[in-house]
Amino acid sequence: MPDKKVLVGKISFDIIGRWSLWFLAIYLVIYFGTGAFMTWWGDDIMTWSFLENSRGSARIYFFIAGILSMGGLIRYYVSNGVTRRDYFFGTMGAAVILAALLTVIFGAAYGLETMAAAFTGWTQSQSGSTLNLPGQLLSSFFQFILYYAIGWFISASFFRFHWFVGLLLTFVGGGLMGVIELFWEAENSIFQFISVMASGEVSLMVSVLLSTLLFLLLAAVIRMLTKRADIKAV
Repeated sequence: MPDKKVLVGKISFDIIGRWSLWFLAIYLVIYFGTGAFMTWWGDDIMTWSFLENSRGSARIYFFIAGILSMGGLIRYYVSNGVTRRDYFFGTMGAAVILAALLTVIFGAAYGLETMAAAFTGWTQSQSGSTLNLPGQLLSSFFQFILYYAIGWFISASFFRFHWFVGLLLTFVGGGLMGVIELFWEAENSIFQFISVMASGEVSLMVSVLLSTLLFLLLAAVIRMLTKRADIKAV
């Protein structure tokens, strides 16, 4: 019999993946439709690049997906014989894979934008980030998975505790979003002020390291919350 956490991962990936297809379709139509309209209107430059714009929208999407990863889903899995451990690892694994996949898709779409700009004369704006392309892709991936984890953390807090405690931990989640901004918004990054001698590569590596540690911390807390959550069979 297949490992239950693998089955949970496949089911979670299918569920969140379907949401993602709708999100991608709507986002791509809006973004490239806006670009086409601006070109037709006579304005040949967007005030944001594809990657920086997609990052903002996708972060909200992953945050909401994280919130929806608790509640009915854990009740369904546990009532059908899936352990809380398999639920956690399967769902989190699916989220990490999906975040990586969407990062690749956004990178490919950015390449399409670059080709479109070459043929139409449409100027791509790079004003929103001082990171190079690999840095922007890393930024996207870590922000996606961290926002997902924060959403799940908030949802699990309300599920596990009294609503008042859940509300307090929601403010903690909001504070962590601010920390992520410090990690990845290069022009405002705290690491740029720690040492004026630090290169962009050093700052990038520090952001990767601290983002990884933050994700592992959030994952450990979520695991603890889901492990102790009371589940009523459905």
